[in-house]
Amino acid sequence: MTVRHAKSIAVRILLYGVLLLFVLICIFPFYMMVSGSTKNNSELITLNQKLLPQQVNFRKYALLSERFPFWRISLNTVFFAGSKAILAVLFCSMAGFALAKYPFPGRSICFALVLITLMVPFQSIIVPSYLILARFRWLNTFWGLIVPGAVPAFGTFMMRQFFVASFPDEVLDAARIDGCTEFSLYWKIVIPLSAPSMWVLGMIILMLNWKNFIWPFVVVSKEEMFTIPIVIQAIAAGGVHEDWGQALAASTVGTIPLIVLFLVAQKYFISGLMSGFSKG
Repeated sequence: MTVRHAKSIAVRILLYGVLLLFVLICIFPFYMMVSGSTKNNSELITLNQKLLPQQVNFRKYALLSERFPFWRISLNTVFFAGSKAILAVLFCSMAGFALAKYPFPGRSICFALVLITLMVPFQSIIVPSYLILARFRWLNTFWGLIVPGAVPAFGTFMMRQFFVASFPDEVLDAARIDGCTEFSLYWKIVIPLSAPSMWVLGMIILMLNWKNFIWPFVVVSKEEMFTIPIVIQAIAAGGVHEDWGQALAASTVGTIPLIVLFLVAQKYFISGLMSGFSKG
């Protein structure tokens, strides 16, 4: 073995060691969450924390269904986050495509308004949004949860930038010459070619709304309309006798679907992130 080959192996071992350390750092909070969900409350509030529970107890998971209609709440979260993601992908791609490829009057002004809304803090519009929903009688309904913010400015900006940088006008012109209508152009050409970016946008919106606490907390007050983040807050804010193990159990149940979804769709997610770099 030459000296150069030995140095190459040592550098590779060092690199893998650093990467493994980062992986362990990222995984450790999830391990503590799952481990904490099987511990007694006395083990969680002590200053002398242990990595392993003294006695594994999955009773906390069963108590979730006894204390709350947790399966209904889980379905609420899936429907809320999934609907937001689908609507965002559909309408943000349409708006982004129009802003990128149609030279209509006032296009620059419309795009500037989209960018301005990104600078407005969400907290500053909570009260007027609540009053509007109350006037529409959309409180404690899925309409109130889903419709406001269904077309996020971030998604419109992201899709517009993708179409400008990575979507050639020649493809659109060729389709129009072949007799393709504007709707068919979007449905048969734009969507298939921009699918990776749509996957990325959909997953980002899904994850943001899956863990969204503020908006559901403002809109809903009935238990049957709760989402998982509200349940976690309700358990953790139980007064003097907070059940942190049950809160961690709810967090675990709420986190597992996102992890599974990312593992299943990570190929599309990564390819979508890299598509802008791989094209001229």
